[in-house]
Amino acid sequence: MRAILVFILASLGATDASAENVKVFGIRAGALSATPGAFIPTGTDLACYALQGGQCWDGKRWKALFPAGERKYAKPTAAQVACAIIIEPENDCWTGFEWYHLPSGRLFGMTGGVLSPHPGAFITAPLR
Repeated sequence: MRAILVFILASLGATDASAENVKVFGIRAGALSATPGAFIPTGTDLACYALQGGQCWDGKRWKALFPAGERKYAKPTAAQVACAIIIEPENDCWTGFEWYHLPSGRLFGMTGGVLSPHPGAFITAPLR
């Protein structure tokens, strides 16, 4: 039986006290995958063996998990968004397609299950 495990990886890539805290959400590839043991972040097709500061090591080179530069925020069209990545302290949410602002403070939500359209994503309410 192929098991899919949900992981939440926190505090990745902080290089100094003022650095952003990148939280990555996703699912782990099963043993029958082409990349056994690699972590596949939700909203990407990247197989990551290591994560550091918004970068994914695919075994050969580092690849960006989200676009660099100024963040252009989408206007929410639904009550909830499925965050593949949350960057603190700003509480910015990257869905794999768009950036959203989340409320300040401690976030609450739920992780999308393996049968969800967004397996492993952190599902929460964005700021309007």
